[in-house]
Amino acid sequence: MVPKSSPSFQLRNKLSAGFACTLKWYDFVVYTNLGLLMGELFFPVGDPLLSLIYVYGAFAIGFLGRPLGGVVFGMIGEAYGRKMALLASVSLMSVASLAIGFLPDFSVVGWYAPAAIILFRFLQGVSTGGGNILVLCSIWLSWLPKVRRRITIAGA
Repeated sequence: MVPKSSPSFQLRNKLSAGFACTLKWYDFVVYTNLGLLMGELFFPVGDPLLSLIYVYGAFAIGFLGRPLGGVVFGMIGEAYGRKMALLASVSLMSVASLAIGFLPDFSVVGWYAPAAIILFRFLQGVSTGGGNILVLCSIWLSWLPKVRRRITIAGA
């Protein structure tokens, strides 16, 4: 086992935290860039501007889930450790993103499609709210000297 203070452990910790953070933000970037297409497929109300407003309204729902994610994954992190909480957060983001990718459009399932988009966007927000704090905490703690870690963990 590699000691937690070794440079290879710190590098692996930073790379895995960076990968998790990249995965989370990639979904946000893709969603915003595909706004017009998603408006046509999931919110076909006739007016392209109104469809775009609905798409970005669903995008905003993700930000409402962030505080809940911070609380939920913070509690998981305290009970089971930051690694378990980060894995749960990344898994939730992966499942929600995959579900959005395989979701049938409005012409197939009707109003269930926009409702499902809103639900999965909320779950992505919950995942992002918990994951960002865990990633930052992991990176920050890996940079601290061993003596300071005890103080930081006790005060967190």
